[in-house]
Amino acid sequence: MRPLSIIGRGRDFLIAAEDAIREKWIVSSAYFKIPTCGAEKIFQLHRPGSWEPGIDRIRGRLVVAWDAPGYEACERLPVELLIERFGRIFASSISWMLAYALLLGYQDIALCGVDMQAQGEYGPQRDYLFYLMGLAKAQANIIIPKTSGLWMPPIAYGIREDRA
Repeated sequence: MRPLSIIGRGRDFLIAAEDAIREKWIVSSAYFKIPTCGAEKIFQLHRPGSWEPGIDRIRGRLVVAWDAPGYEACERLPVELLIERFGRIFASSISWMLAYALLLGYQDIALCGVDMQAQGEYGPQRDYLFYLMGLAKAQANIIIPKTSGLWMPPIAYGIREDRA
């Protein structure tokens, strides 16, 4: 199984899209910024009607969370199975994508273009993603680029940097 990049639309997502080594799963809003990225799976978890123009052209690579007439060619995310395995922790497309990658057995997962720094929409989403990332660390190597808003410094609370 190839290493995987889960690509959001945050800072530096274009760099991940150029990586030829990793398999790429991307949120649809990022995909339409770079449709030539070669993504194997494009995730759109909102129901039809809120989608970007052109989504009909990618049905064969599209991963959705519901059944809708005309979208039978789309891969259906196993929502019930993911909730059963991980709990009701899904507050973002990225958390669904990470849980699905774990379910499928990916061992090397990079979270690229995933910042979740805004206070509004992303604040609560960030907490659930951190919880899932903690669970994921027991099963896979999780890579967070140093430019990501998710990056946490490797210094523990109460430990001075100058101590060995």
